[in-house]
Amino acid sequence: MSKGRNIVVDNTNMNVKERSYFMKSTSEDYRKVAIIFKVSDSELKKRLDKRGKETGKVIPDEVIKRMKSKYEAPTKEEGFDEIKTIS
Repeated sequence: MSKGRNIVVDNTNMNVKERSYFMKSTSEDYRKVAIIFKVSDSELKKRLDKRGKETGKVIPDEVIKRMKSKYEAPTKEEGFDEIKTIS
């Protein structure tokens, strides 16, 4: 940011509190766009199973349930200029 370059935050920021750090630390000069990836439960399971087989990294079902339960969709009130949903 100090060089004025575009930045991408590639992170699972599931709620307002988790996103607030990035929103507060980004200057007003930046256009802030939230990208929401809509993935069905069956597709998520398929991807996680594939990831587990290929990498050995397994995310337990209870972790996924906890993440989903605390999800808050991004809003313009948080400071986003645009919110895009990709299905």
